[in-house]
Amino acid sequence: MNTRHLLLVLALVGLIVPWFYNLAYFAGGGSVLPSVFWRDAFANDLTAAITIDVYLAALAFSVGVLIDRTAGRRRLSAIALAFGV
Repeated sequence: MNTRHLLLVLALVGLIVPWFYNLAYFAGGGSVLPSVFWRDAFANDLTAAITIDVYLAALAFSVGVLIDRTAGRRRLSAIALAFGV
C-alpha cells in the first residue's frame, strides 16, 4: 500500500467513524442549532478538550495550507473540508 492509499483509507475512516457517533447524537435528540450544539460540545471537560483539540488542529492545518503556495486553488476546498468533515 503506498502513501496515497494509506491517506485515503485514513480519510475514509476519519469520515465514517465520527459520523456513526454524529448520527447517534442526532437520533438521541441532538441538533446543529448553535445553542444546542455548543452546549453539548462543552458539556463536560472531556468533550470540551476534544472539541478544542479538533478545532485547533483544523486551524493549524488551515494556516499550513494557506502558507503552502503549491496547493493552488485547491487550498480553499481543503480548508473547507478540514472544518466540514
